[in-house]
Amino acid sequence: PRTSEPDALGRRAQRVTANESDQGRRNALAAALVCLVTVVAFETMSVATIMPKVKADIGGLSLYGWAFSGLALGEVMGIVIAGSWTDRANPVRPILVGLAVYSAGLVVSGTADTMLVVVIGRVLQGFGSGTVPAVAYVCVGRGFPEDQRARVFAWMSTGWVVPSLIGPSLAGFVAEGIGWRAVFLGLIPVVVGVGALAIKPIAALGLPPAASTPATTAGATAGRSPGRTAFLAMVAVVGTGVALGALEARQLVLLIVLVAGGLAALVWSFRQLAPVGTLRVARGLPAAVAVRGMVTFSFLGADAFVALALHDVRGMSIREAGVVLSAAVLAWTGGSWFAARAIGRLGPRRLVTTGMGLIAVGIAAMATVVSTSISPWFAIGAWLVAASGIGVSYAPLSQAVISSADPAQLGAATAALQLSDVLGFALGTGFGGALVALADRHGVEVGGSTVHAGVEMVFAVTGAVAVAGVFAARRLHRMLSDARPASPAPTVGTSQG
Repeated sequence: PRTSEPDALGRRAQRVTANESDQGRRNALAAALVCLVTVVAFETMSVATIMPKVKADIGGLSLYGWAFSGLALGEVMGIVIAGSWTDRANPVRPILVGLAVYSAGLVVSGTADTMLVVVIGRVLQGFGSGTVPAVAYVCVGRGFPEDQRARVFAWMSTGWVVPSLIGPSLAGFVAEGIGWRAVFLGLIPVVVGVGALAIKPIAALGLPPAASTPATTAGATAGRSPGRTAFLAMVAVVGTGVALGALEARQLVLLIVLVAGGLAALVWSFRQLAPVGTLRVARGLPAAVAVRGMVTFSFLGADAFVALALHDVRGMSIREAGVVLSAAVLAWTGGSWFAARAIGRLGPRRLVTTGMGLIAVGIAAMATVVSTSISPWFAIGAWLVAASGIGVSYAPLSQAVISSADPAQLGAATAALQLSDVLGFALGTGFGGALVALADRHGVEVGGSTVHAGVEMVFAVTGAVAVAGVFAARRLHRMLSDARPASPAPTVGTSQG
């Protein structure tokens, strides 16, 4: 009847308005998530550039590597705690706490008068930055329909592009013109502003949906309660910290005892958090998790000392060293795009093997630039090669894990991948820092410089891990289509190794 036409048009208009309102809220949430990622990315990319300036100002070469590994260890706890918290509460609570701790860490580092205080601030920053991906993934899952999630993740990944390109150079400019403290303290107003922007769209998600089964049953189904997972993550953090810290011990017996105890705790916890066979690089899923740690150990472990090598050994300014780090991001991005297009044709095994080889070649080339009299600007070419290697290998490992994992254990498998990721970074930078400190303590010199000797040892160790990664990558499945085994997938999170 004609009299019903206005009502139908009204209902249709209401639906259109509601859809537009929902999309507006999703756009606001996406913008908030991108801003959160961008802030963390700026700080992460900037600190690697200014650390030689920090060391020159307040000393503390023996703790240089801890400025990076401390951040990574803090991230482990931030990821685990925030991830568990978001299952019980509105995600705005953990993100606000994370940003508050993050800001406190910036204040601590920015006002530090010793390197130890800088490291403490970096641990706090790590905890805060670790809450961002944990909360962001939950927000995407709850706030966006399935057909929009991939696009949101792509937007979030762009949050690293601009900071990676201009962050190191901008940080070098600020550090030389105003002072390195301004890099830390100058981010605090930005963090506060982004937090204020993020509150409303994240809070609009409300409480998490009720579990379909009691918490105890859900925990048993998952194989481990959140508390147990947090405990194992804490053991991994403490074990890593003890093992790295023991490298500073002057008494050989104490060093051996502490390193052995710390590594034992790390191995025990990691074996229960990772897929069975990860430590022996078993074919398929375990190999993908293991190789991911080797990727971050080799590239990021060397990357943390590139600015120090170019500044202290080759005499480049902090700003010029930042240009080298910024340029490498272009190669990383290009490698990632190439891998995304080629993985269906080449498969993860070939891509990751190639990527690990490029990392090894790039590290060797950087060591050559540092040790010879050729122009230090050749460092750009060396690090472009290494960065293209991590770009080619990083994302295919994520896809290999997703394809190899049992769908019922996908969350545990991806969590194990992130854990291997962070621990590789922590161990690479921590061990590298210990080598630099060891050279300085015992007066080991190359070309009259203990720093030169230390960074060359760092490049030798990280390069060796990259070469080992070339062979370990052969344990990956040749193609993604081969990744799903006919037999049950490897169990994640058991006590077996």
